[in-house]
Amino acid sequence: MSQRKLRPVTRLRTELKFLIGLTAVTGLIVALLIVLFQAGPKDDAKAAPFTESYYTGSYIIDMGVTPQTEDNALKPYGLIYELIDKHDVPVKWIINPTKARDGIDFTYNGVDYKAGPFLVEVEHIDSTIAALIATWNGMGVQGAYTTSNMTFPINYIRTIRYFPNILVDNMTGNTNIIINYYDNAGIDSLAYDIGTPYDLTACHDLWVNPHGDPEWATHGPLYNFATTQASHIWCQCHCASMLEGSENTSAPFERMNFLTTEGLKCWHTNGTNPAGKCGPSITETHVKTETGPYTHNHPTDPVMQFLGDIDNALNNGSEQWFQPQSYGAWRGTTKRCVTTSDGISPQEGVHVVYGPAFGNSNNGQVMYMGSHNLDANGTIQERVAAQRAFLNFNLLCGKYKELFISNSSIPNSYYQGQTRNVSVTVNSGYPPYSYQWSSNVGGVFANPNAASTTFTAPLTVSELDGIIKVVVTDACGRKNIYVVPINVFITGLPVELTEFSAEQNAAGHVELSWSTRSETNNDYFTLSRSKDGNLFTDIARISGAGTTTTTKHYSHVDHEPQTGNNYYRLQQTDYNGDTETFTTLVVNVIPAHDTNAAALLVAPNPFSHTFTVRFEAEQSSRTTLKLVDLFGKTLFAQQLDARTGINRFEFRIPDRIPKGNYVLQLWDRESVIGTVQVVHSGE
Repeated sequence: MSQRKLRPVTRLRTELKFLIGLTAVTGLIVALLIVLFQAGPKDDAKAAPFTESYYTGSYIIDMGVTPQTEDNALKPYGLIYELIDKHDVPVKWIINPTKARDGIDFTYNGVDYKAGPFLVEVEHIDSTIAALIATWNGMGVQGAYTTSNMTFPINYIRTIRYFPNILVDNMTGNTNIIINYYDNAGIDSLAYDIGTPYDLTACHDLWVNPHGDPEWATHGPLYNFATTQASHIWCQCHCASMLEGSENTSAPFERMNFLTTEGLKCWHTNGTNPAGKCGPSITETHVKTETGPYTHNHPTDPVMQFLGDIDNALNNGSEQWFQPQSYGAWRGTTKRCVTTSDGISPQEGVHVVYGPAFGNSNNGQVMYMGSHNLDANGTIQERVAAQRAFLNFNLLCGKYKELFISNSSIPNSYYQGQTRNVSVTVNSGYPPYSYQWSSNVGGVFANPNAASTTFTAPLTVSELDGIIKVVVTDACGRKNIYVVPINVFITGLPVELTEFSAEQNAAGHVELSWSTRSETNNDYFTLSRSKDGNLFTDIARISGAGTTTTTKHYSHVDHEPQTGNNYYRLQQTDYNGDTETFTTLVVNVIPAHDTNAAALLVAPNPFSHTFTVRFEAEQSSRTTLKLVDLFGKTLFAQQLDARTGINRFEFRIPDRIPKGNYVLQLWDRESVIGTVQVVHSGE
């Protein structure tokens, strides 16, 4: 990948520390707002005046093109699904929190962007993503690449990282109604399963029903689905009033009146029982046709990001609107998004309504929409608006269900060639988790598939800005695309390390030594030891030389190594507290009393491609020389016929083995009899 500058470099380390601290403060404010307002998914309730900037070359997906059509207003959801699900590219959803209905979210280059536009950041746009955007442009998606930087208050922004796992109900044979919505958007069939509520698993995030007759016997699993599992429900037409009236007759306290206190008026009169179609607790019905005019509420809510009227698309089928029973009400947390003129709050009639099940923010979200088919009635604009409300709810459910990164340690700044630890911790979803680390500026991850690893910044001829990205996926396929901006500096290395070595001496101790070419504000070095290469314990702290351009040599003897592999890590700390982690070495310690141990010497070390091995054998024997990486993997092995006395063998390392730090091990038939740390310079 070509290296390019993406955003202005923050040049001073003190400035970087300030920005990192500011990020921590922002996170605290975010957490407090979530507790106070329970306004939505965890990272959505954010507070001004903090801002986020997006840089030249980002792509705006225009959701406010008029007239609204399937191509320019529904196909964008297909592009978003493909970006997230197929390419691990997060998408920003930008909604002005103060706008009126059909109002402007932002204006850029003379264009007013409305109805919740989306944005793909330049950091994620390589040739593959640019080609993908062009393909969807050919299908009708409209937008523009930015030609200058843009900045928004962060309370405008939601980051979409995951599209939900969906089950479409097939009990009434109306699955094609829902499938048409996804087809219109260009979302492929891998996004959903088809089955009954008894097919729901812990891996499903959203159950949808376009038109059905739910009752406890057939749809009872939805109760725990929305509560215990905190997953989401969407249904339309008379599915809503029948669902709200369903109850477990063996345990009547278990009812599915998710959005009302006493259930909805029934859509159907059943003989002498006025509402017998909708469950034993429902005693009232409502007329089929609602009363206009209609009111669109909550213009800044994610679900309501569409243009124009929605009503005629909802005037179809057996139940076109919903209303609580007269002795009940809508729950206080239920958002009545489109209301009719029937009744008054909190018992008004509605076309579109959603909220947390039973008013509990820890439960899943439940949404009802009138009409038998959002794609079968009304003008094209209204049909598109209705399907957008449905697809917006999909995105919202995915936002709630994305994996939550509870802790991360990813430094923002690196010097060229510097190695630093990076890690993330997940506390939601279902293990086992998979990890995929990447960077758009090059560099190397020691283990790109581990929760905790190291990143070595690239060697570069100019300062770079970019991102480190880790995609975490659980056993269900839920994921989080976690992105951190980074800076790579070419000058000002706090310590230029020229050599770091470790080997066992005749007494069984490990001698460690290192040298520096120059040091800047270097307070001290820390030596740490680990048995497994993951959990380190500090064993020594050695004072640095402060600031110097004179070569300095340092050493330390570990008198208490353990038998077998010992991993040694060297870190440097500046006067201001910043740290730099260097290469980790491994020494296979053989007990000093083992008289069969061989003195293994290698020259030259470091070597480019060839080196000579020297050791003394007490008797002739068949031995094996192995080149092992720092994770214990054998990369090269060759059998040797050792003779009594001094033995010398010359080797050439295969070109496939990259430069780096390795261990040479000399084996007899069953055990290591000699070991030495070597460096493959690759030059």
